[in-house]
Amino acid sequence: MMVGRSNAALRTHSRSRGHTGVRLCCGDYADRDDDRGTRSGAPRSVPPWCCYAVAVDSAAVSGRVKDELKRVGDLLPQGIQRRVVALASRPEGVKERTILGRSLRVQGANHAEADYDDAWLLGLLSEADGFVDVGCNVGFFSIASCILRPTATVLAIDGNPDCAAVTAANLVRNGFGDRSRAVSAFVSDSERSVEFHAVGLGAAGSGVAGLSSTAEAIGSSMVVQAETLDAIVERTSFVPDLVKVDVEGAEREVLGGATRTVVEHRPRLMVEMHSGGDLTMERNAADVLAWCELHGYDAWYLSAGERLDDAGTIAHRGRCHLLLQPSNDPFPKIIKGVPQSAPIETVLERL
Repeated sequence: MMVGRSNAALRTHSRSRGHTGVRLCCGDYADRDDDRGTRSGAPRSVPPWCCYAVAVDSAAVSGRVKDELKRVGDLLPQGIQRRVVALASRPEGVKERTILGRSLRVQGANHAEADYDDAWLLGLLSEADGFVDVGCNVGFFSIASCILRPTATVLAIDGNPDCAAVTAANLVRNGFGDRSRAVSAFVSDSERSVEFHAVGLGAAGSGVAGLSSTAEAIGSSMVVQAETLDAIVERTSFVPDLVKVDVEGAEREVLGGATRTVVEHRPRLMVEMHSGGDLTMERNAADVLAWCELHGYDAWYLSAGERLDDAGTIAHRGRCHLLLQPSNDPFPKIIKGVPQSAPIETVLERL
């Protein structure tokens, strides 16, 4: 699929005005509890629609602040009270790491051991021109998209504003800022406030009770704004052909708010399925299959490499991965025969 006009325009617009930063629309990162961004006790409210400019280095912060405030002003809704420029690169948290053969300076994003889906997702990324990273954490797959596909654009989204900010900084720091955007929002099926359980950076957070046991046990949470994927895609004029959904039990809500996106763009969706708390895998899968039928999509159970027609097939799984794509589209050759938890080299050798 060719890159969409809107995504190409994003790159052209950024370069023509000399921008090197990722625009990050998110909650108030500046009022976190301490320098490390740790949280405890009762949920705190994260006001939506504050904006950050992410500076490449501390010395450049003051000069970039004025330019960034002017640049992001048109993204803010009327009546906004604050524009916050918050995050500069922190040398103590940034390390040299090799990611897909590239030496990069990143905070987090190490992926020392292959997860269930790493090889599958990297294979799909190698064919994607517009990647939406829902549940981006600190941006490993957003970075991977930029490395694997030099023309790709990235829209990274996370409910944890600290994770969204670090993802943006990682992208900017390594030269991918001109084709990336980062948004802090809990992606769901409606706009509302959500209690989001999270513990710092790198750990999975969840807005679904029972799916983030560590954070819930210590009472670490915040109140964040939920938005639909449709609203975010429309606001950013993004053209997706691959959407990763890794949202710790909120998969059905993400899909419920993506109707316009799938009707207009027909992207593939790589969905990490979860069970926990009151949510069973069979119920989760049944709802996803109903969504697929409604939207003309097929679900593929990646561990078996087969089309999924019966939710009971994966009822025993605690976590697994589905590929949702328009009905009658063939299974992607790039990941055919690739087993769960395969080393990423399994796919990279095919590129």
